Amino acid sequence: MRRAVSVLTVAVLALGAAACGRDEEKGEPRVLRVLAGSELSDLDETLRELEEERNIRVELTPIGSVEGARRLTDPQTLAAYDAVWFGADQFFGLWRESRDALLRQSPPLMRSPVVIGVRAELAVQLGWDVTAPSWADIVDVIADGGFRFGMTRPDHSNSGLAGLVAAATALADTGLPITEAGVPGLRLDLRRFFAGHRLSADTSAVLSDAYVAQVESGGDECGRSNRTDGVDGLLIYESEVARMNGVLPEDCRLKAIYPTEGTMIAEYRLSLLSGATDEEQRTFDELWQWLFSPDVQQRIQERTGRRPGNPDVTTEQTAIPSPQLRYPTDPRALSRLIDEYQAEIRTPSRMVFVLDVSGSMDKNMPQLRNALVNLTGTDPNDPATYFNFLPGERVDFVPFSDRAQPPRRFVLPEGDTTRTLTEIQEYATKDLRPQGYTAMYDALRSAHELTRPWLTDGTGGASTSIVLFSDGQNTCGTNYGQYMDYRRGLSEAERSVPIYTIAFDSGDQGTDRCGAYTPDAGPDDVPGDTQWERELRSVAEESGGELFTTGKDEPLYPVFWSIRGYQ
Repeated sequence: MRRAVSVLTVAVLALGAAACGRDEEKGEPRVLRVLAGSELSDLDETLRELEEERNIRVELTPIGSVEGARRLTDPQTLAAYDAVWFGADQFFGLWRESRDALLRQSPPLMRSPVVIGVRAELAVQLGWDVTAPSWADIVDVIADGGFRFGMTRPDHSNSGLAGLVAAATALADTGLPITEAGVPGLRLDLRRFFAGHRLSADTSAVLSDAYVAQVESGGDECGRSNRTDGVDGLLIYESEVARMNGVLPEDCRLKAIYPTEGTMIAEYRLSLLSGATDEEQRTFDELWQWLFSPDVQQRIQERTGRRPGNPDVTTEQTAIPSPQLRYPTDPRALSRLIDEYQAEIRTPSRMVFVLDVSGSMDKNMPQLRNALVNLTGTDPNDPATYFNFLPGERVDFVPFSDRAQPPRRFVLPEGDTTRTLTEIQEYATKDLRPQGYTAMYDALRSAHELTRPWLTDGTGGASTSIVLFSDGQNTCGTNYGQYMDYRRGLSEAERSVPIYTIAFDSGDQGTDRCGAYTPDAGPDDVPGDTQWERELRSVAEESGGELFTTGKDEPLYPVFWSIRGYQ
């Protein structure tokens, strides 16, 4: 018996040692840091399986595709990532540094056409459920007021850029990719197309979430009638339409429309960045080869709705029912099209920036000034220029401390905006001076009063938004509860103006109050580490906007850039 126990003990110890050996051999996972399109968050389960099977961990950082390509012009951004993974890569040619940053690429790993997702009932009314329309047919319906849509900004995100390029290519009617010389001749048709554009976002994931939120708000036409930015559908990836339809009620699901002339197709090539070590290059190759394998391709298709990139993998999905249009081979044509979109095609935005200049901002005012100056770039070679204020836009600033200070308005001319942008720079650097308490809600009420006439001036296609920046708790004037009471008295159109709030943690959360200010408890059903953050989140969510948080040691201007994606 003792001998048997001894033998068993030796065997168990041997098995334990073998197991330990395997764990030690496996070691820490190899990590690949990837800047990726936001919609790729649906690959989480697949990437967990990758780590289990191959001991490779992929850390995805979501961002708008075009914005991500621009960021690679910054050496610090380039140093922070090993690879990028976007729906397309043609826009990298817009910036020499970005194109040079790509070392090599995988084959297409997934495919998803950019489609027009139309509310199913409307698609039936238009006959598009039976006969696919041409791009010209779609433009005619939009120009007649029969279809309002959402899309990401073409200067921020690939799905928006792909939609713009597809519409331009089809409307040019040459059978070839667009050229730089041909872009000006498309201006009128593209203006008619963008006359129906109501809802913007900086990423496809945010755009689809906004449509789901519209539907959940209730009301006629799946919530379209509730909001000034209500839409009948989206210009977005086919896979996002499938994802939304999985959660939307049947009568509000979207019908994917494939225009007869064709559309752009995202191919999701994984791109390795320059400077990668030999080990990182081997990890990159193992990663894409695993993703390209038939078994994994099948899993990706089932989980994401994207079509396989590997041509040897067949699925139940039929062939894409629309020809594939092509990006222009000359980057100058793409750049010219984006310039036309910004300056001539899109409906100019109107926005109010409500800015905290209370005493607690004293040490952090340079960051706020720098963020505003970064929205006035005039150098065409500066990547930040794509985020700047655009011709025809109207910008109001409402600083606040003990009270809401008098607003300052800047109207960007249709032509050369250099002078007005310089005036905004001077205002930001010279006129914003920190002092006093924090009357945030008084200033927000002033912002509503400024936007009120914009909602009834006959330019319903113009995007209107409010940006509220604060570094701490409200300590003066109207409190949170009083503001929410005031808000309930606004018209439906006024309540639907999105408010993008920025919680800038200066580290100075003083509790001193002015005069007879009476605080309240704030919202009790909203997440957040502080009452101040919970209030800002509540204000944003009530309006259909979004809360952004950033610390005093982080640059502030990327937050303002992200918000520009919605305007």
